[in-house]
Amino acid sequence: MFTVINVTGLAVSFMFILLIADMVTRQLSVDSDVPDADRIFIFASNSNALGHYQLGLKFQDRYPEIEDWCAYGGIQELLCRSVGDQEMLMGVSFVKKNYFDFFGHPLLEGRAIDALVSDNNVVLTRSAAYSLFGNEPVMGKNIEISGMSFVVNGVVEDVDNSIFPNVIGIFVPIENIKHFNYSADINDTNMGNAGSAMVFFKYVEGFDPSEKKRDMENYVKEFFWIYQYGNAHGVQMMPMRDFYFSKITAWLGVMQYDFEKVIVFFITGIIILLMAIGNYVSMSVAQTVYRAKEMATRRLLGSSRGSVFWRMIEESLFMTVVAFFIGLLLAKAAEPYAMELLGVRLDILGDFTWITIACWLAFVLLLSFVAGFVPASILSGYNPLDVEKGTFRRKTKMVYLRALNVLQSGLTIALLACSIYLGIQIYSVLNAPLGYNYGNVLVCPTTNIMDNLTTFRSEVKKLPFVRNVSFTQGTPNDGGNNNTTRIQSGDSAVTFSFQTFRADSSFLKIFDIQITEDRRLADSWQSVYISDDAYNDLEKLDANTEKLPLSKYKNIAGRFKDFKIRSILQ
Repeated sequence: MFTVINVTGLAVSFMFILLIADMVTRQLSVDSDVPDADRIFIFASNSNALGHYQLGLKFQDRYPEIEDWCAYGGIQELLCRSVGDQEMLMGVSFVKKNYFDFFGHPLLEGRAIDALVSDNNVVLTRSAAYSLFGNEPVMGKNIEISGMSFVVNGVVEDVDNSIFPNVIGIFVPIENIKHFNYSADINDTNMGNAGSAMVFFKYVEGFDPSEKKRDMENYVKEFFWIYQYGNAHGVQMMPMRDFYFSKITAWLGVMQYDFEKVIVFFITGIIILLMAIGNYVSMSVAQTVYRAKEMATRRLLGSSRGSVFWRMIEESLFMTVVAFFIGLLLAKAAEPYAMELLGVRLDILGDFTWITIACWLAFVLLLSFVAGFVPASILSGYNPLDVEKGTFRRKTKMVYLRALNVLQSGLTIALLACSIYLGIQIYSVLNAPLGYNYGNVLVCPTTNIMDNLTTFRSEVKKLPFVRNVSFTQGTPNDGGNNNTTRIQSGDSAVTFSFQTFRADSSFLKIFDIQITEDRRLADSWQSVYISDDAYNDLEKLDANTEKLPLSKYKNIAGRFKDFKIRSILQ
């Protein structure tokens, strides 16, 4: 029973420690394989890292210190089809043609420098190539992406441990983004979609872009409307190595993480480790009173104090090694659940290198010695006469067990307090009022023509478990589309930012969005309903509450009750 409890406790602890250690090391080594990462900077305002393709062109013309630049246009889930009619939804990323050469990503097939030389070239990740073509050669093969034809001109390793999302399966030249999001057209010199791309600049060796900060801030005000309207403030070149943990946000699927969360999990791993060691030591100390006569007999038969000490260390090493391998199996089994919980990608076995194996070996040896030191010291340091008199049992219980009990109890209380606090926070998040219903709603992205969608809706409505079907551009969770305009208020104009949802009456029923005022206007694309909050803001500005100065929408047809836009965490 002593062995089972100790090995089980250590194994479960190792499971958590392995998962947390892999998570921490991966987060601290994001994009560590990018050769020139110390010279790559991301354009950002004081709050976000969104820009436009034209921004890169303008900055390159103005600042000779820019050696090269690259643009990332985000990721979309699109229907992809191979020659053999193998089709599936894949993450398609739109990037500048120099993407692979700029970031120094070697290709498994093809050349990084010209993999995207033509507008109709694409590069597949290893897993995407296998999914679409199996084990067949892929270079030069044709694929369709939402009906558009492309030619495979390269294969790259799957994206992993990077600020770019690992769900990317296909890289497409950013010149094609206009076919999938017309507002993100790279040729739009007005840069209407101000957040259509992230722009990366690689500066010459030794140059600090902060030296041109003031000039950059003045320059963007000459041509970038979000700075002219006051929607964005300040310009900073964020080092690529710092961006992952920065408070500067990006909305194009770029990966970021909270450094404080890494610290929290790191400390949690240490506490779990201390609990496991404390458990082993306390049980071993308790066991010593039963093994004292055994060790006394060994001493009387000639065993030295050192041999008794190292016998106990060997026992500790054996149980620790067994527990480690059991913990490794448990960690691998729990890896998918841990990735969902932590919100990061893990690969415990894949991240094993000679260095990590050496580190874990040293860790297990050190842990074995630390865990076995106290019981080994007790059993090797006693006087055999104390065993016969019974004073050994009283001394052991008085000093060691009480001290360990206090330590373990303190750690347990600390963990329980944290669990209760986090439980309350999670409960409040899960039960926060959002202003709309969201249960049992399935969102189905599509790029099909309306005639087919209408047929699809008719067929789906025949299913007994389907209550309603809505056509919509945007949901409360994804935030819809942004429409920023200038509204006249007295003698000045005020920037007003709307999140817009193009939807139908079924949308209101599915999400149970309450109409608070209906002016009964004729159905028209020019008519809109606005939230109570937006209406009140317009009234405060003494603006027209009958019409809106938006390009597509003009007449205010009524109002609806406010609801939360995007995730409650956002």
